[in-house]
Amino acid sequence: MSISGQVGRLSLIDMNMKDLTSRNGLKKIHANFDDIYRKMENEYERNADDIRIRAGIVSIWTKMCIDALLRNKVFSKGRSLSVQHKTI
Repeated sequence: MSISGQVGRLSLIDMNMKDLTSRNGLKKIHANFDDIYRKMENEYERNADDIRIRAGIVSIWTKMCIDALLRNKVFSKGRSLSVQHKTI
């Protein structure tokens, strides 16, 4: 499993999110979307220097977008991701 996959999985556990591929998991995300999104947004901003954490969160947003209703909710929040690359 990739690092972003591991981070994404940890983030799902930390935010009490269920599996994004199950109907029951999607229902819970729909029901608690604002709270879940806020937590993800906060983690994304808090970890500005850790590309692995940010990649994991983007991965979760991507998985959420598989569901059309969740995709619309994500895009309605107006999150404009700016990807910043650091030169090593």
